[in-house]
Amino acid sequence: SCASSSASPTSRTIRATPAMMRADSILQTASTAPCASATVTPPIVDTAGVNPLHTALSLLVRDLRSTGGISLRVLDEPAIEDPAYESVWMLSDDDCRTGLLAPRDLPQPERVVHVADQVQDFVHEELGRLGLPATWPECPEHPASHPLTPALPAGIPSWQCPKSSRTVSTIGNL
Repeated sequence: SCASSSASPTSRTIRATPAMMRADSILQTASTAPCASATVTPPIVDTAGVNPLHTALSLLVRDLRSTGGISLRVLDEPAIEDPAYESVWMLSDDDCRTGLLAPRDLPQPERVVHVADQVQDFVHEELGRLGLPATWPECPEHPASHPLTPALPAGIPSWQCPKSSRTVSTIGNL
């Protein structure tokens, strides 16, 4: 069965529409989904004019590519209509949606860790569905044992070993 928005105050399960996009293209492409609501609060934009949720997602896409992880598909359509959150849908290979949400008031470093945690959960579910080990990103200190965890040491979004607490990489630079 389809997954739904996991961190949402409200959740729903819907099949994907033709407006599907890859996460790395959402920065350039607007959603053309006919069901997009005109009443949804527009996403907040940082000083460079880029959506902070999309910026956080682009770091995870970079890590997925560099580690041979699954391809992340994103529908740039609000997963919830709560003005306190910015959101998009992550799409599984069978076109089920999982909401990815970030509180609008989170500072960007915390937003990156928050998004990384949700993307990692989604990737683990997809890897499990494919019969593969759910160890993305794999800990180099303990291969075939456990994944790294998103963390914020010294205010920097990073991947850490959950056993040693050693920082392996900043998020987006695996």
